[in-house]
Amino acid sequence: MKQLVFATENPGKLREVRVFAGNYGVEVLSPSNAGLKQHQVEETGTTYEENAKLKVKSCLGQEAAKQLVICGDDSGMEIDALGGEPGIHTRRWLGYEMSDDEIIEHTLKSLSGEKNRKVTSKTVLAYSNHGSPIQFVTGELSGRIAEESFDVPNQEGFPFRQLFIVNANPEIPMWKFDELPLSERNGQLSHREKAFLKLFKELGWAK
Repeated sequence: MKQLVFATENPGKLREVRVFAGNYGVEVLSPSNAGLKQHQVEETGTTYEENAKLKVKSCLGQEAAKQLVICGDDSGMEIDALGGEPGIHTRRWLGYEMSDDEIIEHTLKSLSGEKNRKVTSKTVLAYSNHGSPIQFVTGELSGRIAEESFDVPNQEGFPFRQLFIVNANPEIPMWKFDELPLSERNGQLSHREKAFLKLFKELGWAK
């Protein structure tokens, strides 16, 4: 089986990517699963690319990395009416580490009375193939911010899933969209899935 190291120990992210990658016969490993030591990564970059690259670099330099495909991601929500905010600063939008509830509350307050609720969800993947120079792929998903948050369980760490309505047919909230199998999504992929599919294609793992 083809193997990919996803430079995160976040169980929610790993679970999501593993489900998608399984459709292409790809096994997704965390750094610890692959015998790598990943140092704590501070997202100090000013772009998605810089932050994603930092995560891959945290795994490179180890001998085992030369035998692996390693990727790291950075994602953000870009709200049109707010000039593209919060972008890469979602969790520290107001300059401090915000909770999910604070992010949701601030988003709805900032868009109060606003008719333009267009939002783009963006993921950038950085990757290195067997120690090769780091390259990038990007995935985007358009939608709109709901007038109020959806009351759904088990969404900790993903505040915008409670606000994002996907511009698919039919239009559905992101929390429900992410739970649907690919066969029921009218050909739609999430921003992260689009980025991973591009990666698989570049690696020759998908058509």
